Amino acid sequence: MFSKAELAHIDRLHHTGRQLAVLRRMYEGYELLIDRLLEKREPTLASLKNSAVASGDHSLTTSRQDLMTDSQIIGVSLSSAARVRFERLKQNVRLYAISEIEECLRLKESLVMMVSSTSDLEQVAKSLCPCRIST
Repeated sequence: MFSKAELAHIDRLHHTGRQLAVLRRMYEGYELLIDRLLEKREPTLASLKNSAVASGDHSLTTSRQDLMTDSQIIGVSLSSAARVRFERLKQNVRLYAISEIEECLRLKESLVMMVSSTSDLEQVAKSLCPCRIST
C-alpha cells in the first residue's frame, strides 16, 4: 500500500535550502547596493572630513559652503543612462534571481512536508493495520 519514505533526501534538501538562502541574501545585498548607488546624498561634515574635497588650501568650512551652494552630492554622479541601467539591473535581479530562489525554497519546503507527511501516514497505517505494509 505505502512505500517507505526516503528520509535521507531530507538532509540533502535542507543543505540545498541553506545554499539557496545564502544566494537569496547575496542577491538582496546586490539590491541594497544598487539602491545606495541610486540614492542622492547631501554632503555632511563627516563626509567632508573623510573626502579629498577638504584637502589643499581651502578650509573645511569654505569647502562645505562651496558644496552646499553648488548643490553637489558626495560621490560620483551617475548619468541618466547609467541610472536607467542600474534600475533595470535591480529589477532583473528581483525578477530572475530572487523570485526563482524563493520559488525553489517554497518547493523545497513542500517536498519536505510531503516526505514527512508520507512518513507520518506510514506510521499511522502501521498502528491501525496489523497486516504487513510493503517496503
